[in-house]
Amino acid sequence: MTVSGVGTAAESRLRELSWRAVAVALGAGVLALIVQGLVVPYTAAPSFGLLVNQADLAIYRQAAEVVLNGRELYTASVGDGWFTYTPFAALLLTPLALIPLGSAQLVWAALSLLAVWVTIRQSALALGYAPGSRLGWWCVGLAAVAVDLEAVRATLWQGQINLILMGLVVADLARPESARWRGWAVGVVAGIKLTAIVFVPYLLVTRQWKAAGIACGSGTVTFLLGAAVLPGDSREYWLHAVREVRRIGPVGHPGNQSLMGVLTNWTHGRLPGSVWFLAAMLLLAAGLLAARWVRDGGNEILALALVGMAGCVISPMAWFHHWVWFVPLLVVLVDRAWRIGEWWWAALGSTLVVASMWMFSWAYIEVVRIGATGLSLYDATDAATDPMPRWMKVFTCGVPVLCYAVVVAGVWWMWLRQRNARTVAV
Repeated sequence: MTVSGVGTAAESRLRELSWRAVAVALGAGVLALIVQGLVVPYTAAPSFGLLVNQADLAIYRQAAEVVLNGRELYTASVGDGWFTYTPFAALLLTPLALIPLGSAQLVWAALSLLAVWVTIRQSALALGYAPGSRLGWWCVGLAAVAVDLEAVRATLWQGQINLILMGLVVADLARPESARWRGWAVGVVAGIKLTAIVFVPYLLVTRQWKAAGIACGSGTVTFLLGAAVLPGDSREYWLHAVREVRRIGPVGHPGNQSLMGVLTNWTHGRLPGSVWFLAAMLLLAAGLLAARWVRDGGNEILALALVGMAGCVISPMAWFHHWVWFVPLLVVLVDRAWRIGEWWWAALGSTLVVASMWMFSWAYIEVVRIGATGLSLYDATDAATDPMPRWMKVFTCGVPVLCYAVVVAGVWWMWLRQRNARTVAV
């Protein structure tokens, strides 16, 4: 058994799934979608339903229109919000402005769902499962289950980009270390959304020198392309906008599920920046070391999940839809339960799903209770969350951070146990 506590891919290389396993996964997926509709109906007002929002996609399209019309991208709000990504990201999003909104929504949702499926399939392949139609259908079922993860639901609900970016990183780094241009996606994804830069120190800590170099190179290319095509916007973004957290939202909002969000709510905003920075760096270091150990033990997927979650923990702002890295973690937990029959791992996975749905489900129920469904989405959400007592805000924004801490602590515990066992044997 490796330090990861989940075994290695070699221990079950080309593990063939049975049709019974496929049926169980598909059945669980159907059940998950039913539960989703019961907890928060798919068309629930005001724009709480999974099928009736897409606000961030609208911002992406409006930002693309700004670029196409030659206007300034970062000096004023775009539509109902701010565009918070890089100039390179704005260039990539321009095709969205060239098609009708309805078509853009369908294309974006299809790409996001495909990214979930790709993430699960690549994770399963890396864990030693045999490719084929059975694996494909098994991944469909697990992808439906993943919709109940709040990060997945919220990304689909808002038309966010997170699932697509995660799919690119996993599809790239889950390949063998000898794969051509491995690491390219890290640089490109970081060139779109900066939090992905956390994978560069991971590549360095795990001594993946070539992939780290390729990641830095592709990231540099995204910067140069943005600067060449949008020089004015690039100056504004890199010199000013990139540091303005207010563009993303209020740090103390319970939807900010990062370490800073937890500490800000805990201290009523009286948190010294140095305390947050020190705590964030300690959690990052603990996560990177844990990721190194599990990768050395043969589990690249758990390592990637740890690093992705670490990026959410240390970011000043990490909305609930940023935590899409629960998806590969869920695959690892399901694999552990299926592989060796320790079903408490499956119970942990179920707990992960339920816990991640806490904030949004509670907010909707509260909006209905206070009769705020006639308000706008943001006014209704504020009406539900503003009166929350401090302990509930801390709990609400702290659940994902706690999940990360538990996983990291579990890996450290396994490592210490194995180290002690080797010491006794000597």
